[in-house]
Amino acid sequence: KRVNDTWGHEAGDAVLKQMAHVLQDGVRAVDICVRYGGEEIAMLLSQTDSAHAVEVAERLRTRIAATPVKHGPAEIHVTASFGVATYPETVKVRDQLFPAADKALYIAKHDGRNCVRAKPATKGRATS
Repeated sequence: KRVNDTWGHEAGDAVLKQMAHVLQDGVRAVDICVRYGGEEIAMLLSQTDSAHAVEVAERLRTRIAATPVKHGPAEIHVTASFGVATYPETVKVRDQLFPAADKALYIAKHDGRNCVRAKPATKGRATS
């Protein structure tokens, strides 16, 4: 929203496109990155535990912050916040994966943005 309000919607689109490239280049071919909301991206990292998912998110967060977007004469610096949840490690029901990641993202935004937060592992048996 800040980019759109400051530099216009075309600049906002340019930022989203560049972030999509950074994210897609930063994950494996078997992983999936999709736009999930206005400025939210969902990443599904196949067979990745919570510790490794946090490592991936932190690496991508750092890369995004270090990669300004050039749009016309402007150089737009952006940051990203990440919420991480994993199945079955941190959620025991697949349908809770996105809500848990969203809660972790909310915490990241509340903690000042430009950070990674993960849902802690839960105890008990996994169910589908």
